[in-house]
Amino acid sequence: MEKEIEETRKLMIEIATSTGLGSQETLKVSQKLDALINRYENYQSKFRGEKLSRKR
Repeated sequence: MEKEIEETRKLMIEIATSTGLGSQETLKVSQKLDALINRYENYQSKFRGEKLSRKR
């Protein structure tokens, strides 16, 4: 998932450079990146919670 986040981030930068920060294409990729990051953070949070539960 980290690789997908990084690839999407690079794509967003490329699109923003060529079409501008406010373009629809940049916004679309930015929203996809936000969703990926949120999913990754939720997974990490859940994983950390499970690790803490097992230690008790």
